[in-house]
Amino acid sequence: MSNPFAPPGEDASDLWFERSNFAGSLLGGVAYGLHICVFFIAIYLMTRPHSKKRTSNYYLAFIVALFILGTIQFITNSRYYQMMWIDDRNFPGGPIAFFTSQFSIPSNTVGGVAFILSDFLADSILVYRLFVICNSSYLIITFPVLALLTATALNCLSIFQEAQPGAGLWAHTTVEFALPFWAFSVGLNILLSLAIALRLIMMRRALAKTIGPEHGKIYTSVAAMIVESSALYSVTGMIYLIAFARDSNIQNLLLSAIDQLVCIAPELIALRVSLGHSLTSGSTRQMMSSVRVQRVHVHTSAITDVHSSANMSATLAGPMSIRSQGSKAGSQLDIYNYKETDSV
Repeated sequence: MSNPFAPPGEDASDLWFERSNFAGSLLGGVAYGLHICVFFIAIYLMTRPHSKKRTSNYYLAFIVALFILGTIQFITNSRYYQMMWIDDRNFPGGPIAFFTSQFSIPSNTVGGVAFILSDFLADSILVYRLFVICNSSYLIITFPVLALLTATALNCLSIFQEAQPGAGLWAHTTVEFALPFWAFSVGLNILLSLAIALRLIMMRRALAKTIGPEHGKIYTSVAAMIVESSALYSVTGMIYLIAFARDSNIQNLLLSAIDQLVCIAPELIALRVSLGHSLTSGSTRQMMSSVRVQRVHVHTSAITDVHSSANMSATLAGPMSIRSQGSKAGSQLDIYNYKETDSV
């Protein structure tokens, strides 16, 4: 049955486009509400008297900056939807025409710049976390740093195109930079997420074998892996990238929420670091040193057993056996010392 009050000149696909944007604005509001909760919880926990002041102050400024950027994006998005459905409802072609042709208004450009900054900060802290967890290896972060700079450059070019009169996120000229940006950004996040999660799993297994399964659990639990790897944003970003590449309206459902998730994920990481629940460069070196010390203890015990066995056999077999068994034990000790020196 047809709706007599349906907007004239709009088919089912046009209505689905508008509905997806409306639902996306609601999801963006929910995500911003979650962002507010995370922000104030972080502020409360990081400003307690017994918190680490030096670390907390640094990450406190980081979280405040992300919250301001997320708020700017929420305000500019809300302003755009207000203009589309209320202030300029009589725009020629209706809301759908306004949405696709007026994306270059100044408020949207401001929101785009805020997204550039928040995305750069979010990716930067992931690269830094990989650097810390991998025991401060510059070689490992070389490619992620180059990918981060490339994604940021593409994002700047995409926002610059969107700011041109008559341009928009769905214009053909914009997609030339927008799609590569999302591919680089999401790909970088997935790469960093997998690398961080894999590193934590390897550390967890090493600790379980040498020190015990309970040691370091606060750093290597499943929850820690999800937070440290920023999996929340990576998974959502991958879904958005697929929808954007296929020109699906699913992208409209996720766009406003992604603006907040890109801020929430690094805020959770900063909160864990500030509270001492996350690995730092010092704790990583300490944990790896504990593993090495435990391995030295195990190997030394094994060598001691070899010497004891050799001495016992020598007592029973005579002087010739003493020289033979002692030579074998000494060879094993020399090989062990060579391997340990080389690994350190």
